[in-house]
Amino acid sequence: MEGISETQFGPALPANRAMVVTLLYRLDGAATEPAGCTFADVEPGSWYHAGVEWAYENGITTGVSETEFAPGRNVIREQFVTFLHRYAGAPAPDALPEHFADWTDVSAYAREAVAWAVEEGLLTGYDDGTVKPLRELNRAELAVLMHRFHRWILHERGELFYEWTQSETEKAL
Repeated sequence: MEGISETQFGPALPANRAMVVTLLYRLDGAATEPAGCTFADVEPGSWYHAGVEWAYENGITTGVSETEFAPGRNVIREQFVTFLHRYAGAPAPDALPEHFADWTDVSAYAREAVAWAVEEGLLTGYDDGTVKPLRELNRAELAVLMHRFHRWILHERGELFYEWTQSETEKAL
């Protein structure tokens, strides 16, 4: 991740769709330069253009419609973990996290992804017993979730061995 300037990170600012697909694109190590644009609202050559095209080509996003990606639209928690879940190959979770007080707020399209993210320790919920699936994701949460997801990938590849522990500072994500 990069800051919003040379001296500021902007942790409380919302994360948008362009940011999250660009991060996943970078995590993947992809370096393709797209020839065209799938979506009318994606500027060719923009900082997020390659990430959007990569995410579309790899089934991580379908856009908000057939012609729109909505790069500046803020991302909610269930949308982001759906992107992560698709990136991971859409593994099936063992159980649904119905213990969260707001589990019924999770959209149908995101239920398996949220369940998987909870099961794998990517989403841990809040002290009030909720997972807040419809809450906008801010840049600080995005950084923490990307860190957890990167560790999960390394662990799945056998490149990192650890027992998942959760520090008090990570508990509220």
